[in-house]
Amino acid sequence: MLSHAGLNATLNAVSACLLSAGYFCVRTGRILAHKTCMILAFTSSTIFLVSYVIYHVRVGSVHFQGQGWIRPVYFTLLGTHTILAIVIVPMVILTLSRALREKCFGCHSERSPPQADESRNPSAFCASREGNFRGWKSFDDQSQSSRFR
Repeated sequence: MLSHAGLNATLNAVSACLLSAGYFCVRTGRILAHKTCMILAFTSSTIFLVSYVIYHVRVGSVHFQGQGWIRPVYFTLLGTHTILAIVIVPMVILTLSRALREKCFGCHSERSPPQADESRNPSAFCASREGNFRGWKSFDDQSQSSRFR
């Protein structure tokens, strides 16, 4: 039987593998596979979060027993991890909701003009359909897009 810690580690590993696979899929133009990987990664991460909360509700606070130089290292990692874990939740929800509504995909293609929503926001984070990072680019200045390739 898998321990609770083992379950959580497995769920995190599955999420990491799915995120990596989704990245590979989008870079190779397999959009449906990318979407599937991202939804499964979100599901795996959500199950992890529920499992993690259930564990800590049942067990309570677990104090770090380490001493010496590792103690400040551990608490530095714990602090930054906690802050980033809190900050990423709204970012994931926003990104997933936009993706599921298929919003803001006009900037992903060199050939497509900006969508109505994108034209109100002249700066947008874009990547081409082939996966080449173009960075922050203004839709008003299409001629500068070549410097990002």
